[in-house]
Amino acid sequence: IKYALEAAAAFVLFALLRLLPLDTASDLGAWVGRKIGPHMKAHQYARLNLQLVFPEISQAAHQDILRQMWEHLGRVLFEFPFVSTRAMSR
Repeated sequence: IKYALEAAAAFVLFALLRLLPLDTASDLGAWVGRKIGPHMKAHQYARLNLQLVFPEISQAAHQDILRQMWEHLGRVLFEFPFVSTRAMSR
């Protein structure tokens, strides 16, 4: 039941996103990624990994990388409903 509800929510989200222009959906995804991503447990793992792999760069640089990571992930997620329309138009 849980998976069915998650799939239904994804279908509804994708349908709503397809009502928007691609650039607007992408910008919205970036905003959502920046707002929600830092509150997820994965953010702490990513921050720790950056500290381990790049100890020589500043904490400010780590924070900038993490912000860009969440922004990009949000864009990819919110652009996903447009993939089939882009592939079919070529």
